[in-house]
Amino acid sequence: MKTITVLKTLINIYYYLMIVALVAGFITIPLLLFTNQPYTMSLFGNQIDIGELSIGKSITVITLLGLVLYFYFRAIQVMRNTVKELVDGHYFSESVITNFKKMGTLFLICGIGFFVVNIILKLLLENRLSFGLDFSLFLFVITGLFFLFLSEVFKVAKDATEENNLTI
Repeated sequence: MKTITVLKTLINIYYYLMIVALVAGFITIPLLLFTNQPYTMSLFGNQIDIGELSIGKSITVITLLGLVLYFYFRAIQVMRNTVKELVDGHYFSESVITNFKKMGTLFLICGIGFFVVNIILKLLLENRLSFGLDFSLFLFVITGLFFLFLSEVFKVAKDATEENNLTI
């Protein structure tokens, strides 16, 4: 069970680093938007100069990215709660099963969201409609489907455990 405690520690570290990054982003991005200073940031392989974009385009890009990152942050929160339940020994509880399903759904939303945001970025920045398949789409979709599968497996295991406990 040492691996699960290491996993819990790593997820907690990642979670708190994400909180620090989100707070820094909430402070920095509005300052960059309203100062019109050149600031280049890399998103999905695109170099974007925030200072060159109009306020409307900047707000659209930031809103879309914020929305997708919110779903990603929620997925990590749910993962953190699930690992805590597993460390406590509640392997086949209803909350673990529900959390696996939530994680799967949130990771699928992230994968599709990043794909859509990438298309919208190309449209806004380059005035052309193009799309391509990249690593993030596959990673998030595969991870999401894996957690949905785990949810079903844990549900079957929970039912089998309950049935086994009723047998004399």
